[in-house]
Amino acid sequence: MMRQPPPLDSITEEEITTTIKEISKEKEQITVLIAHRLSTIMHADRIYVLERGKIVETGSHLNLIEEKGLYYAMWRQQIGERKTMGV
Repeated sequence: MMRQPPPLDSITEEEITTTIKEISKEKEQITVLIAHRLSTIMHADRIYVLERGKIVETGSHLNLIEEKGLYYAMWRQQIGERKTMGV
């Protein structure tokens, strides 16, 4: 684990995400991902949203979007940033 990992370009991020999905499908296991970019974790079975070190929301991507809480606000912010950057 790295304390301050370097930012990933979108191609590298997609390759890592694909690899993690493939590994997770092969075996019955728990995979823990910690991410700032929500697109990295949106396909997870369960997402835990932390605020100041405490779990404040949990659920699937769709459930959390429907709740319109903190995850939803972060998602909207990240989508807005991507639109602004032309992604």
